[in-house]
Amino acid sequence: MPALLVGLLLSAFWWVPFYAHLWVSSGGAIGLKDTAAGDPLLLLFPDLTWKRLTDLVQYRAALRPFKFEFLGHQLWLQINQSLSEFPFLGALLLVGSLTGLTVMLKSGRWFLPFTFLISLLLLPRDLLPQLFESTVYYMRFVQHIFALHLIISGGGLLWIMERLARVSYHHAGVWLRRLTVAVICACVVGGVLFEFDWENPSRYSRFFGKRFTYRVSFEDYAQAREATQVLAFIRQLSPSGRVAIEEAPVLQSLVGSVHYFDSFLPLQSGIATLPGLLSESAFGGDLINAALAVQSRHFTLNRRTLASEEEFAQQSLASMLERLGLYHVEYLVSTSPSYLKALQALEGAEVEMLERFGPFGVFRLRNFRPFVYSPKHQPWLFVEKGGAKFKDMVECWYRHPTMFDYPIIYSPLPLEDLPRAERAQLAGVVVSYPSGYRLRLDEYKAWQGKASGRVVFVGAVPDWPASLAEGQVFFPDPGGAAACRHLTGYLKRRESSVSAESTASSVKVRFRSDKQVSFDSKSGVIVNYSFSPRWRSSRSQQTVFITAPSQIFVFGQGQNMLEYRR
Repeated sequence: MPALLVGLLLSAFWWVPFYAHLWVSSGGAIGLKDTAAGDPLLLLFPDLTWKRLTDLVQYRAALRPFKFEFLGHQLWLQINQSLSEFPFLGALLLVGSLTGLTVMLKSGRWFLPFTFLISLLLLPRDLLPQLFESTVYYMRFVQHIFALHLIISGGGLLWIMERLARVSYHHAGVWLRRLTVAVICACVVGGVLFEFDWENPSRYSRFFGKRFTYRVSFEDYAQAREATQVLAFIRQLSPSGRVAIEEAPVLQSLVGSVHYFDSFLPLQSGIATLPGLLSESAFGGDLINAALAVQSRHFTLNRRTLASEEEFAQQSLASMLERLGLYHVEYLVSTSPSYLKALQALEGAEVEMLERFGPFGVFRLRNFRPFVYSPKHQPWLFVEKGGAKFKDMVECWYRHPTMFDYPIIYSPLPLEDLPRAERAQLAGVVVSYPSGYRLRLDEYKAWQGKASGRVVFVGAVPDWPASLAEGQVFFPDPGGAAACRHLTGYLKRRESSVSAESTASSVKVRFRSDKQVSFDSKSGVIVNYSFSPRWRSSRSQQTVFITAPSQIFVFGQGQNMLEYRR
């Protein structure tokens, strides 16, 4: 135990800021799916899912045909489907891992069990959202967890064999060992036999046969020359904004990686790209990927995005380009034929095709937001009080393009701790309570005083007579589509009556780098950098907010300086 405490203390430089940034991570639930593609952690116990087990009961009387090719002859077999669908390897690994963990913990060998269990707690699935209302994107850690799992499971199976070796009466030990070996072999053989695609064995030849094409250099890929031309062409354009990339899976075979353009444009030319290599865990990653996924083959890593919602996916491609424009996207690279065709059909007021290189197309967005600009309207401040999170509100806002000129901002600071001058510039406050929360009259009056009367409640219901609540504003949780439309519609109508600005205006930037930006403004300003708690103002009385969808918002105070501090 002292060693564990020392380890936690020595690693605090990593996990303390890591935890502090979790609320601006991707925030989306990834796990609890029934396929390894949807939930990579299921690779720990292949096919051992609740759905698979319930299906085994339904399949108990069914027969599954198998066709084998052996020495030029085709053989047909019919096997009970419950047997063919049984998760042999998953069950074997489960028994081995449970045994291995128990034995190691009982014998005082803490290191491997602790490392394995703490990794399962902190990294995968929905444990953090459910227990701590926090999330971590864990795809990159699964291989390491699986390696630990194999070691622990192997140790558990060896322990079982050793225990059986001590059983000697009536030769039972010999037979038990033989039976255990037979069961282990059956699980391995069964897993291979029933998971192997016997009807199409040629699909594995690229891994084991001579037909596998080894590519040792980028030039060996089919579209290497065209991809290089795309990079050179974009470099000549000298973009003032970002470049969005459709990361279609076909890029893996065409140029070696779906991240090819996302990697080399920043590395070789210093050009910012979207979704970028960090979009998997960034707050706005799901939003960016959703806009790129509509009418395209953009790879969303099997994650839940807004693009999987029918209402969102049916919106026009032009509205998706408008969403990309929110992120200061100036150019767009298509990598699949379907997306290229869809963008070509949209040429005109929204997008212009500049050049085509083989399967790749380069387009310019005609309308995109400046790097620093003052929005048309004053912002609403979102306050979390145990109900819907700011991410929920952002997704609601993002669904409706008519809301894009009406900022929704958030700060972890309590409302009363914000400078008075900033509170005076708010259009109002949206307070999120748990669904069905009974809001007392004294609480209501307190919020009215803090927000100067401009307050909207989400999730709460008034705990006083309806006659006294007339004219007060209460909405259900914005997670529902109808509730989201009503809430955003109200915010837009209410804010329009108090708006001081009529048009959005670009703000001249005095200095800009990756870690610092300065500009002159005395009004609300959106800075098109991804928000992070590390962004700080040079003024002690200037709050750095996150604004929908995921950028920086500040109330200008003349000469403004923001700096990214480690």
